[in-house]
Amino acid sequence: MSFNFHIDIVGNVLLFVFFLLAGIAFSVWVYRYTNPPVAALLRRTLLAFRLVVLILIIFILFEPLISMTWQRTEKPVVALLMDTSASMALSDGPISRAQSAREAWQSVRAIVKKQHIDIITYEFADQLTTARHDSFQFNRDGTDIANALNSVRAEMVDRNLSAIVMITDGNYNIGENPLQTAEAMSVPVFPVAVGNPEEQRDVLISTITTNQITYAQNEVPVEVTIRSHGYAGKKVAVQLRRGNKVIDSQYATLSDRGMEAKVRLHYTPEEPGQHKYQVRIPSLEDELTAANNVKTFYVKVLKSKMQVVMVAGEPCYDARFFKQALQSDPNIEVTTWTRRAPGTFYEGTLKNDPSQFAKVDVFVWIDYPQRNTNSATLRLFEDAILKYKKPLLLISGPSFYLPALQKMSGLLPVSVRQRNMPEKTIYFSVTPIGENHPIMRLHDQPIENQLRWAELPPIYLSMLPEEIVPGSEVLLTVDKLKSRLRTSRETVPLLVARRLADQKYVVMLGHGIWRWDFLMRGLSRYTDAYTRFVTNTIRWLTTLEDNKQARIVSDKPVYRSGETITFTAETYYEDYRPLSGANVRVSVQNGTHQFDIQLHGTGPGTYEGNFRVLTGGDYTFVGTATYQGKELGTDHGRFSVEPFRLEYVDTRMNAPLLQQLARISGGRFVPVSRAAMLDTALHVAPRRITESRQWEIWHQWYLLVAVIVLLSTEWFVRKRTGMV
Repeated sequence: MSFNFHIDIVGNVLLFVFFLLAGIAFSVWVYRYTNPPVAALLRRTLLAFRLVVLILIIFILFEPLISMTWQRTEKPVVALLMDTSASMALSDGPISRAQSAREAWQSVRAIVKKQHIDIITYEFADQLTTARHDSFQFNRDGTDIANALNSVRAEMVDRNLSAIVMITDGNYNIGENPLQTAEAMSVPVFPVAVGNPEEQRDVLISTITTNQITYAQNEVPVEVTIRSHGYAGKKVAVQLRRGNKVIDSQYATLSDRGMEAKVRLHYTPEEPGQHKYQVRIPSLEDELTAANNVKTFYVKVLKSKMQVVMVAGEPCYDARFFKQALQSDPNIEVTTWTRRAPGTFYEGTLKNDPSQFAKVDVFVWIDYPQRNTNSATLRLFEDAILKYKKPLLLISGPSFYLPALQKMSGLLPVSVRQRNMPEKTIYFSVTPIGENHPIMRLHDQPIENQLRWAELPPIYLSMLPEEIVPGSEVLLTVDKLKSRLRTSRETVPLLVARRLADQKYVVMLGHGIWRWDFLMRGLSRYTDAYTRFVTNTIRWLTTLEDNKQARIVSDKPVYRSGETITFTAETYYEDYRPLSGANVRVSVQNGTHQFDIQLHGTGPGTYEGNFRVLTGGDYTFVGTATYQGKELGTDHGRFSVEPFRLEYVDTRMNAPLLQQLARISGGRFVPVSRAAMLDTALHVAPRRITESRQWEIWHQWYLLVAVIVLLSTEWFVRKRTGMV
């Protein structure tokens, strides 16, 4: 280590030297003779005090800056990474990949140690972790090489990382392309390639395509894609199972060289609920692995026929188009009652018994009730809704009369007091709440969804409720400027929803929404927008599991082994305003094993927690939310973890990728059988680091103290000796 020391000053150097020499000369002249004479030692001591004081004062005046620079040598560091994904446990050669990898690990460590290079060891698959021992377990699903390289670079940012040696088969299946990462790095990568680059005899279920949501008693197709190598022309039985029961089975003729074969299976769910199914093909002779011969999927099965009762105050286009939209869905059965005169309907006579509506799923009232609506008939419908807790959709009309619904006051999202106004054509806009509401989803992409709502034609408005009930959700509002609507209200609601503990209500305060279908069809644009709005509203009204103060779900029904499972939760007050600050915990169980996860707040009334599991199987979870010692509610569900799927989709050693990785980064591709060649391939050297430090000493407090102490001491001695 070498040092370089120098002092810089502010101002002219010649002037600094002049004052320095003048101060020294003055001090020597003063103490050349003393009166009275004193001993030579005392005179020299006082002279030294005076010289030091003057030199310090001159230094302070010229603001000296002391700089020191030195160089040091830092040893090179090599990062050694072991791929511990499940594909590294395969046997596709004379010895298993795991054994080859372990031997290469020991060989590389010996080479690095012989060259007196520092070594840091890691293991990686979907994530990078520090390798604390040499007893590796090749059982993780998913390989992210780019993340491993980025993580090593981040951890070694303050070290002389000179090379990365990576023992892997190169089968990255998650994350970014590692070639892009290597190109951005200034560190050479030396892949030690493990495995056979030739495709092995294997058959696997590549993909399953089916409906995630269906209806009971409906036949559902399941399309299975199978990839294979080494079994060309062989027929295998592809089974669809639920539990131990085989539901359907078809034979598939396998192709070769990774080509795909497809087979279609069918099942007919009998009961509503979440059902788990499994597609399975038998293990074949000399197959590389049978772990990829099974694939699981979940299906949410809904009630087969949804019963909708639609009541219209009079024949109108809104009722006609709404009925057509409902009838376009084969899983919805519509019963209509169109008022003809007070107490009578075009469809016939209505029995005076609320029990006839016990099995109805949802009521839709269009321009109903009106001022002259028969009170007994209205009471019949109201009793059925209240007694059997049925959801209700209200769509306004020219004669719509809210005050008739006194019996339902307090349940609807709007007050039953209304203010009439001349019918006016109005434009509308989606609220921030509406943008994320299931009713408003005309398209799955948010930007496209906004565009579709923006292009819908205007409708009509002829009444306004006096107020919105707290806790209700306003999904659409009137665009007052575009509609030229003069009102003192800051916002004018148009579509309002409310959910209670066991019921839901939606009120459309405008009418003429049939224009969203008729006019858009005439323009040949977004012809399904109206139908999607109708079906979205009916589905939301009938999905009663939303009506809970605490909702806790996992983000997927099926995970791969080692994948992170994310639980999300929402908590609400009784009026369904988001409730923050709750204590939310989830208990996960699989047989005798139980895991507890604490969820943490992420926003108003929202929580999230992560859980990672390696063991495959079926899991159940129960979530509990409490607030100020009181339980808000519980929720439960289940999910499955599949053992090793990603790692068995492509089992070949990816030689082309590893060769490019070495070339781009400036490293070298090394077959595992020739790992010893790293002894000459690794060219790493120490680096010289120049460091410096500066000290501004002119404003330090201790200089002032030194000046005062020395002057005081000189004065004290001179007074004691009687010097003048």
